[in-house]
Amino acid sequence: MTHIQLITQIKAAFAEVPKPYNHFGIYTARAHDEYEEPTPEEQEWDRTLDRYDLTPQQMQDCYTALDFLEPAGFHYYLPAYMILALQKDNIKDKALRDLIVFDSADFALTPASDADLRAYQEKRFGRLNGDQIQAILQYFRSRLASRSWNRKYYAEVIAYWEKRKEGDQ
Repeated sequence: MTHIQLITQIKAAFAEVPKPYNHFGIYTARAHDEYEEPTPEEQEWDRTLDRYDLTPQQMQDCYTALDFLEPAGFHYYLPAYMILALQKDNIKDKALRDLIVFDSADFALTPASDADLRAYQEKRFGRLNGDQIQAILQYFRSRLASRSWNRKYYAEVIAYWEKRKEGDQ
């Protein structure tokens, strides 16, 4: 599967996920991570920006957001971070291409070993339907193909998501 086909699959799987009504976006999540409140400008961005209109720089500025968003916000923004990771090689600015934001979706979708964190993740992962889980599986298979140096990690994450897809989790 090409990245273009996978991006199409991700967008289709998450197409019906609405922007949260009481929107708590990536700038608010980042501010909370830093024990601050978002600026009025950041609050406006959270209200008006569509997830697919975010720039790589904006997403880098908020690379921890997926960890701090409420479940509805996580569900809404997740596909944008997955797509960004798949488009990394298309970014011309090498300094931006080397930033951690490209691993944000991987980290956010990695199953926790701690029981409390697993309960927190379940609130987020439990919102995902079969098509979305299938898109996540394809995403991780693509990541494995391009990051074979981390084969063990990706094999474990893929096994977890395969079990979730089967309903065993």
